[in-house]
Amino acid sequence: MLPRDILTNRADGSDHMPDIIKTKTQEAIATLNNWAEAIRSRDIERVINLYHPATSQLLGTVDESHIGSRIGRDRIRHYFEHFLANDVVEPKILNREVIVLSDNIVVVNGYYDFRLVKAGVEKIAHAKFTFIFQRNSEGQLEIVTHNSGLTPQGIEIVPAK
Repeated sequence: MLPRDILTNRADGSDHMPDIIKTKTQEAIATLNNWAEAIRSRDIERVINLYHPATSQLLGTVDESHIGSRIGRDRIRHYFEHFLANDVVEPKILNREVIVLSDNIVVVNGYYDFRLVKAGVEKIAHAKFTFIFQRNSEGQLEIVTHNSGLTPQGIEIVPAK
């Protein structure tokens, strides 16, 4: 099942929007999908290179460090070194809502599940997210803010088969 997209800021709920908004929305969705593929690959360099080098901020889904926001790639790298240490990390984006704030800033909110397997134990982490993407000097969207937290469903352990 593909994620449900909400591609409008219109009060009437219609999906009609100017072409420029559609283009920026599609670009943000592609950037989010690229992030999900990078996570699935468990390639830390590929993941952290999607974040702004100095000012990116991360509040991770299962961050137990209690240090507050992780700002900059070095601190974000530390989070992903632990998160991607699972044997399997598979994000599944359930839905997303794109809000185009300007030519250079796009917000994506939604819900995702992570299938995590470590030492034969499978868990599903149910979470919500907000990504703020900003266009860099090369014209590419980068993550400047990523806030993710467990939903009330939390983490479920999948029974062994």
